[in-house]
This record gives sequence, C-alpha cells and structure tokens, in this order.
Amino acid sequence: MNISNYLLNEQLVVHRGEMVTLIIENLNEYRKIINSCYLEDFLIEFYEKEEIIPIKKIEFISDIYNMDFGDRKIINLINNRISKIMDDEFNDYKTVNIKNEILNYFSEIILQLDVDIELSSEIKNREFLKSINWKICDCFDTELEKLINYIDIMIELKDLDIIVTKNAELFLSSEEIKKLINHLKIKKIIFLNIERRHTNFNVINGRNVVLFDEDLCRVL
Repeated sequence: MNISNYLLNEQLVVHRGEMVTLIIENLNEYRKIINSCYLEDFLIEFYEKEEIIPIKKIEFISDIYNMDFGDRKIINLINNRISKIMDDEFNDYKTVNIKNEILNYFSEIILQLDVDIELSSEIKNREFLKSINWKICDCFDTELEKLINYIDIMIELKDLDIIVTKNAELFLSSEEIKKLINHLKIKKIIFLNIERRHTNFNVINGRNVVLFDEDLCRVL
C-alpha cells in the first residue's frame, strides 16, 4: 500500500499491520491536514495496487482521549448490521414469527380498551430494535485495551483498511505502541498517527516515522 501527500516527493510505501507516524512540526500545515480529516476530505491519500482506497474504508478517530462507544454513528451501524442479520436466510423465519406474536399479543391488549385503534400490520426492524435497551460494553482495564476494542468494533462494522488519528504517541507509552502494532498485524490494518512533535521513542519494529520540520523539509 502507498501513502500520497503534497508534502511527499514520492509515495510512501507501507504495509498492512504497520503504524505510520506522520510528524508535521509546521503548525499551519499540521492544522490543515487535521482539519481535512475532520471534514473527511483527506489531504492524505492511500493507494493499493494503484487504486485509491475509498473514504468509507478509512476511519478518523478524532479524539483518542475520549472515544465514545455510545456515539450515534456506531449505534446506527450496529442496528443496521443487526437488521440485516434478522432478515438473513437463517433468521428470517424466526424474526417474522416473533413479530407476529408481538402484533397478536398487542391486538389482544387493545381490545380491552374502549378506543378505536388502528394497528399496523408490520413491525419494521428499526422500530423493533428501538424497544430493546442495549449498549456496547465499555469497561476496560487500560486505555490501550479501550483503543484496541474501539478499533476492532470499527473494523467489524465498516470493514476498514486504515485508522487515522492524532497525538497517539502523547497518549500511549512505547510498550503500549508495541502491543498496538502486534494487534494491527493480526487485523492487517494500517494505523496512521499524525503528530506535531517528535517523541523520543526508541526504534520500534512496525512503526514507520515520517518527519517534516518547521520549514517542511523532510528529516526522516
């Protein structure tokens, strides 16, 4: 896989399972690239076999310090996935029967009211799911465990190729980064971390560092 950006003279070759740390010491350029990530109009492009990786295969974790497992985007993705499972060839028959039982039961209930109520003949999956109170478990022993679980959830829901975040090396220790890279190798996903300052970590196998100084000259 290759990474392309206007700061690079040539595309950067990376491999699945690697962590790429892009350090941009020039504040204006750092802000420009981070803002493009928020807008999902990435100024960094990813290519595999000369074809650009679509944005839907890239996830930007905007706040690694406060990942929200209850985010509406995640809940909607999970509900959509559950809805498809409910209607697949293995579950459709059971799903229809359960919905019919609910409708029949409710029909009996409303007959006990002296009110003319018109009952829909169908329960849509989304309406059905709204009646069930559920949430993603977010009880983790360490911040690294929380990050890994968040990554795994997004891979499961969006079939991702790339995770992009910022300032991860201010958040994680060198030992935690090693453990994160080991997990990235299992998942075969690229983790692009954008930093403003260079951390003095020792060389870590699987961590690729690209550094641009204040004058936007590539140092590493």
